[in-house]
Amino acid sequence: AKENSTTITVEFDGAKTVRGILLYNSYTYDKSFAKVSEIEFTLANGSKVTSCSILDLPYNVDAYRVNDSQLHPGSAAIALFNDLEVVKVIVHFESDDKLGAGEELAISELMILGR
Repeated sequence: AKENSTTITVEFDGAKTVRGILLYNSYTYDKSFAKVSEIEFTLANGSKVTSCSILDLPYNVDAYRVNDSQLHPGSAAIALFNDLEVVKVIVHFESDDKLGAGEELAISELMILGR
């Protein structure tokens, strides 16, 4: 998300049951995020495919801040929800999602919870 938006897309071969997503923040404070603009799910619903989104998922800065320039390693923005049958997940970051003062935004890991 350097000066513009960035997307991460995960597409499955078939429908997967998904019930949560964790976006682990950067260890480097200057590359960290304060929120995720949107997480979009493409749903498999029988013969119909629809979508739904989570908007402005916050990263709990107050809970994970060690000091003015450091976050707890291994901390994440977390969304848990009822089971969804998903074929694709798209994560959207905008440049204003950044927490740190750096030019780039980075995540450590993206974890999709399901069955």
